[in-house]
Amino acid sequence: MSRWQVLLLAAGTLLAAGIVTLVTLSGRTPSGPVAKPGKPTGPPPVAAGAEYVAIGDSATGAPGNTPPEANDGCLQSSTNYPHRVAAKLGLKLTDVSCGGATTQVQDAQPIGQLEVPPQVDALTPSTDLVTLSLGANDFGTFGSVVVYCGSVRSQDPDGAPCEADPVHGLTATEKRVAKIEDRLVDAIRLVAERAPEARILVIGYPEFFPESGPCPQLTLAAGDYAFAHRVNELLVRAQKRAAERTTVEFVDVYAPTRGHNMCSDDPWIAGAYPTRSDAIPYHPYPEEQKVVAKLLIDRLT
Repeated sequence: MSRWQVLLLAAGTLLAAGIVTLVTLSGRTPSGPVAKPGKPTGPPPVAAGAEYVAIGDSATGAPGNTPPEANDGCLQSSTNYPHRVAAKLGLKLTDVSCGGATTQVQDAQPIGQLEVPPQVDALTPSTDLVTLSLGANDFGTFGSVVVYCGSVRSQDPDGAPCEADPVHGLTATEKRVAKIEDRLVDAIRLVAERAPEARILVIGYPEFFPESGPCPQLTLAAGDYAFAHRVNELLVRAQKRAAERTTVEFVDVYAPTRGHNMCSDDPWIAGAYPTRSDAIPYHPYPEEQKVVAKLLIDRLT
């Protein structure tokens, strides 16, 4: 089995308006200009030199966009959205995004034959900004769609065998995603404890899958395209609700990337057979990372 297949099977991976809140988990209100009647203000812009920690999976790492930033098995690109944001705003970036990462940010995580330190270990009381984008790898949720659902296509090519599956289907997936939401809440709270002065933003996932097929980049039974699309939406909703429950900001990526899924005429996500060399299967092309970076820069400034 190739390295990319190991990454895909073990990691999976790998988003609706954003929620802007003024009060963080610690109960503090960010400093800033006093709001005038009828003119509410948000958090102040992030200043140059601020310490920024990016937590995420390979949807954040964007493997293949450029040669890997470090030879640690995480395969993060040096031009992913955290690096683009940091370069534009002059931030001091610590990017711990990693292919295969889950919401268990407090644990060291095995990536292939390597063990990557807990992502929260990058946080300190002096951290000013944290972005977090996780969930798709928990319980193999994303990988189940792109690997298992494809494997059962032959059982009912015109039906939805994966959606009906008792282990990988819709009912079981809804239960797993509910747990993912709770795990995200715990992860965000832990981030707030480790970085009590930081502004925290949850970055949603893009539109990975189309609503219908067929599509050579994602080979599924005819009825399972709608199921895959539903799983995508469920993951994004879990991210958004976790942000709401912990009163941190949510950056919607799903809506701005609609129509650019891996099966579209203008894909921003690579499918099973990337048409270019700047992404690996089922991961973002640079166009998607540029969109996320702009959304985040606009929010932070």
